[in-house]
Amino acid sequence: MGHFGVKKMHKVVYEHFYWSSLMKDVERICGRCVVCKKAKSKTKNQGLIVSDRDAKFLSYFWKALWSKLGTRLMFSTTCHPQTDGQTEVVNWALSALLRSLVKKNLKLWEECLPHVEFAYNHSLHSSSKFSPFKVVYSFNPLSPLDLLPLPLSERVSTDGKRKADTIKKLHETVCANIEAKTEVYTRKANRKKKKVIFEEGDHVWVHLRKERFPEERKSKLMPKVDGPFQIRKKIHDNAYQLDLQGKYDISSSFNISDLSPFLADNPN
Repeated sequence: MGHFGVKKMHKVVYEHFYWSSLMKDVERICGRCVVCKKAKSKTKNQGLIVSDRDAKFLSYFWKALWSKLGTRLMFSTTCHPQTDGQTEVVNWALSALLRSLVKKNLKLWEECLPHVEFAYNHSLHSSSKFSPFKVVYSFNPLSPLDLLPLPLSERVSTDGKRKADTIKKLHETVCANIEAKTEVYTRKANRKKKKVIFEEGDHVWVHLRKERFPEERKSKLMPKVDGPFQIRKKIHDNAYQLDLQGKYDISSSFNISDLSPFLADNPN
């Protein structure tokens, strides 16, 4: 069922078996798991359609297609993966699972992927407090641990209205759990941050990140910021489009973490 750690493994086992030292035994087994030690990193990074700024996603065809389908597109700011953090977390979890199964047989990863997907969707998620299967289908499908039990009544129920009510209540609970978890993360992330909001026409410094401005950061002695640049458009409180004056051949959209106020008397 995947190497997800103590809490998720305990949840899976508890659904089928129980003994007085269950949690201690799960902690002991997970703590001694050689596969987990090899496959997982020591630390874990702290998840509408949100995509990066690949040329395919920015093309007129792609925008027109989703506009006709009634879907709103949002693009991440360059070199700022936190914009789509939810996807990054899923990729991290799936990569760790694949390493657990594949080990040195790297060519077998495609064969392992369906099993990894099932294990991930069957596991309890810390934010929503439910598994993805439970959220989408309102039940968890049978797993190898079920050992051919009699089907539960909720799985074979034909009462459509009751099923719809169950799913609706489940989704409301999931949304509440995610909002509560997000609020906790937001408070921690903003604890030492001073909120700054720019307006169109303001002048700002641009922080020259090495991955985005490689030529300007070839030497440690080169300037770390450039500017001032005028804000041409406010996308939202955390992203802005600048007038780069043709100086750089890059996207003109920047996350607020890459900007700081220009406080000089004369921007020229």
